[in-house]
Amino acid sequence: MIIKIIITINEYAIKIKYAFRDVRLVGIMVATYELKYMEKFSMFGLGIE
Repeated sequence: MIIKIIITINEYAIKIKYAFRDVRLVGIMVATYELKYMEKFSMFGLGIE
C-alpha cells in the first residue's frame, strides 16, 4: 500500500514536471485524485458528505 502510494506520487511528479506549462491538466489530475479518495472515505462514513 505505502509502496503503491510512493509510486503514484512519483508518477504525478513526472507528469507535473513534463506538463508544468499546462496548469489545467495538473489541476484536473489533482481534482480527480481527490474525488476518488473523497468517495472512498465517504463509504466508510468519515463525515464527508
